[in-house]
Amino acid sequence: MAQRLAAILYLLTALATLNAGLASFKSVSALFSTINLRWLPSFAIIDFAVPTIFLLAGLSAVWPNRASTMSRWITASAVFILLVDLCVRHGLGWKAFSEAAGVLISAVFVTGSLAKHASAIAGTGVLLYAVALGQDLILRLQFYWAFGGSYRHLLATLSPPVLVAASLIVAFYLRSTNPSLTLG
Repeated sequence: MAQRLAAILYLLTALATLNAGLASFKSVSALFSTINLRWLPSFAIIDFAVPTIFLLAGLSAVWPNRASTMSRWITASAVFILLVDLCVRHGLGWKAFSEAAGVLISAVFVTGSLAKHASAIAGTGVLLYAVALGQDLILRLQFYWAFGGSYRHLLATLSPPVLVAASLIVAFYLRSTNPSLTLG
């Protein structure tokens, strides 16, 4: 039962961070597409690494069998489809797609093969969120408090970090209730 709830929470966190990543990527691509396209794959990696890891954690909680690689393949396919859609929609070309997709899909397979349980993958996602998107969250909150905005905008800004924190709590809970779980 706890694994199912963890899977739902991890998948919701993936969707919330994906929504935030899409908003961030759209604003960055509007700025940099006229100046220099070489920066966009790096921003795509930063914006979509966290949802990728949480999607992997959610699917790993659905299929907890260590021998099953189904969660890795489904996550890699979802990343591939998302990046194809983004690169076609923004006219970025295949070079930008291959640079971003290569890194993210490699991260899926490396993280999936090294981490033994979904809670360890979620912990990796929490750390990645704190490092990669923590500053963006602070800037968005400062912008909201300085210039105002709707409650819907505030909810969209606050839902990813709240879900990430809840994912961390669930990962610690699953770890404490099953001491045989290892984090590496």
